[in-house]
Amino acid sequence: MNEGEDTADGTEFDYCANCGAELGTDEWQPISTRESESGALSFDAFCDESCRDSYTRALDAEE
Repeated sequence: MNEGEDTADGTEFDYCANCGAELGTDEWQPISTRESESGALSFDAFCDESCRDSYTRALDAEE
């Protein structure tokens, strides 16, 4: 899981949750959110939409 660092402006992510590529802080990154059974939200950031889509498909396949 890609743990983000909370900042005054939001949460910053260092690495793509799918491929592990380093994410630039000055660039837009697609994200996905998941809600656990307890209602807690998890956020994952990705280097591009292709990685986000691959990650989401893999999670869906596990369910």
